[in-house]
Amino acid sequence: AGVTHLAQEAPEVQVRLVKRLVLHEDYDDVSQKNDVALVELEEPAGCGPFVQPVCVPDPSLSLSAMTKCYVSGWGTTSSRGERPRGHAA
Repeated sequence: AGVTHLAQEAPEVQVRLVKRLVLHEDYDDVSQKNDVALVELEEPAGCGPFVQPVCVPDPSLSLSAMTKCYVSGWGTTSSRGERPRGHAA
Protein backbone atom coordinates (compact mmCIF):
# COMPACT_ATOMS: atom_id res chain seq x y z
CA ALA A 1 0.00 0.00 0.00
CA GLY A 2 1.14 3.56 -0.60
CA VAL A 3 3.16 2.85 -3.75
CA THR A 4 2.59 4.51 -7.14
CA HIS A 5 5.61 3.07 -8.97
CA LEU A 6 6.37 -0.64 -8.62
CA ALA A 7 10.13 -0.33 -9.19
CA GLN A 8 10.70 2.23 -6.44
CA GLU A 9 10.59 1.61 -2.71
CA ALA A 10 9.89 4.45 -0.32
CA PRO A 11 9.43 4.83 3.46
CA GLU A 12 5.64 5.18 3.08
CA VAL A 13 5.24 1.76 1.37
CA GLN A 14 3.44 -0.95 3.37
CA VAL A 15 3.71 -4.62 2.36
CA ARG A 16 0.84 -6.99 3.25
CA LEU A 17 0.06 -10.61 2.36
CA VAL A 18 -3.14 -11.40 0.47
CA LYS A 19 -5.64 -13.48 2.46
CA ARG A 20 -8.25 -13.78 -0.29
CA LEU A 21 -8.73 -12.60 -3.89
CA VAL A 22 -12.31 -12.30 -5.20
CA LEU A 23 -12.51 -11.99 -9.00
CA HIS A 24 -15.54 -10.50 -10.78
CA GLU A 25 -17.90 -13.39 -11.57
CA ASP A 26 -18.07 -12.33 -15.26
CA TYR A 27 -14.34 -11.78 -15.76
CA ASP A 28 -13.18 -12.86 -19.25
CA ASP A 29 -9.45 -13.55 -19.49
CA VAL A 30 -9.52 -13.30 -23.31
CA SER A 31 -11.26 -9.92 -23.67
CA GLN A 32 -10.31 -8.80 -20.14
CA LYS A 33 -13.84 -7.50 -19.63
CA ASN A 34 -14.83 -7.09 -15.98
CA ASP A 35 -11.14 -7.06 -15.03
CA VAL A 36 -11.69 -6.05 -11.42
CA ALA A 37 -11.26 -7.87 -8.12
CA LEU A 38 -11.45 -7.38 -4.38
CA VAL A 39 -8.35 -8.09 -2.32
CA GLU A 40 -8.63 -9.06 1.35
CA LEU A 41 -5.38 -8.52 3.23
CA GLU A 42 -4.00 -10.73 6.02
CA GLU A 43 -3.67 -7.60 8.19
CA PRO A 44 -4.96 -4.05 7.72
CA ALA A 45 -2.88 -1.35 6.06
CA GLY A 46 -2.34 1.72 8.21
CA CYS A 47 -3.95 4.94 6.98
CA GLY A 48 -1.77 7.98 6.34
CA PRO A 49 -0.90 10.54 3.66
CA PHE A 50 -0.29 7.80 1.04
CA VAL A 51 -2.94 5.24 2.10
CA GLN A 52 -6.59 6.20 2.47
CA PRO A 53 -9.78 4.13 2.88
CA VAL A 54 -12.08 3.73 -0.10
CA CYS A 55 -15.29 5.75 -0.07
CA VAL A 56 -18.37 3.52 0.07
CA PRO A 57 -21.66 5.08 -1.05
CA ASP A 58 -24.74 5.12 1.13
CA PRO A 59 -26.90 2.03 0.34
CA SER A 60 -29.80 4.31 -0.64
CA LEU A 61 -27.76 5.97 -3.43
CA SER A 62 -28.91 5.10 -6.97
CA LEU A 63 -25.67 4.09 -8.68
CA SER A 64 -27.36 3.77 -12.08
CA ALA A 65 -27.98 7.54 -12.01
CA MET A 66 -24.27 8.31 -11.58
CA THR A 67 -22.18 9.29 -14.61
CA LYS A 68 -18.60 8.94 -13.31
CA CYS A 69 -16.71 6.07 -11.72
CA TYR A 70 -13.11 6.10 -10.46
CA VAL A 71 -10.94 3.04 -9.96
CA SER A 72 -7.23 2.50 -9.43
CA GLY A 73 -4.92 -0.36 -10.16
CA TRP A 74 -1.95 -1.56 -12.17
CA GLY A 75 -3.68 -2.55 -15.43
CA THR A 76 -4.72 -1.19 -18.79
CA THR A 77 -5.46 2.51 -19.06
CA SER A 78 -6.88 2.53 -22.60
CA SER A 79 -9.07 0.41 -24.86
CA ARG A 80 -5.96 -0.62 -26.82
CA GLY A 81 -4.57 -2.39 -23.77
CA GLU A 82 -1.49 -0.21 -23.32
CA ARG A 83 0.00 -0.24 -19.83
CA PRO A 84 2.28 2.43 -18.42
CA ARG A 85 5.37 0.59 -17.24
CA GLY A 86 5.28 0.16 -13.45
CA HIS A 87 2.78 2.95 -12.72
CA ALA A 88 -0.66 2.77 -11.13
CA ALA A 89 -3.50 3.27 -13.60
